[in-house]
Amino acid sequence: MAGQAYAAGGIGVTTSATREASDERLRTLVRARLAEAAAGGTTTLETKTGYGLTVADEARAARLLAALAEAGELDEVTFLGAHLVPSEYDGQGGRPGAEEYVDLVAGEMLEAVAPHVRWIDVFCEEGAFDPAQSERVPRAGAARASACASTATSWAARRGRARRRARRRQRRPPQPPVIG
Repeated sequence: MAGQAYAAGGIGVTTSATREASDERLRTLVRARLAEAAAGGTTTLETKTGYGLTVADEARAARLLAALAEAGELDEVTFLGAHLVPSEYDGQGGRPGAEEYVDLVAGEMLEAVAPHVRWIDVFCEEGAFDPAQSERVPRAGAARASACASTATSWAARRGRARRRARRRQRRPPQPPVIG
C-alpha cells in the first residue's frame, strides 16, 4: 500500500461474494485456506468475520467459524464487523452513514456474534474507521467481556489441539520447496 490510504476495493468484492455464498461454500473455502496454512507449517490458526457486514451475515460467519473451532480445525475466532463501512451505510441518498454503522457493530451486531467469538478487531485506517470510531467497538466488547468469552473453548484445550496438530505435522515427511 506504500503509505496510501486503503481504498477497500478487495473487501467490498469479498463482502458481496460472502453474502451470496451458501454456508457449505463458506465452510469449504475456510477449510481450504486452513489446509493451505497447515501445509505451510502454521500451528495456530485464527480467523475473523468481517466479510458479511450485516448482523445476519456476521452472525452466520461467527457461528460457522465457532463450529470449526469447536471441531479443532482452528484455534481462535475474532469478530471484525468493523472491517469496512458497507455501501448501504455510505450516507448518500438518505442512507445511514458510518457513525450509524459503528452503532450497529458495537450494539446489535456484537450481541449477535458474542456467543461465538473470543476476540474483537477493528480496521483502523483511512478509508475504513478513524481512531474514535475504532475505540467504540472494543469498548462495547469490554463492557460485555464475559459474554464474548463465555462459549470460547478453554485455553488449555486450544493449546492441546495446537500441540496435536504440530506433532502430526512433524511426522509428515518434508515437502520439497516449490520453485516457480
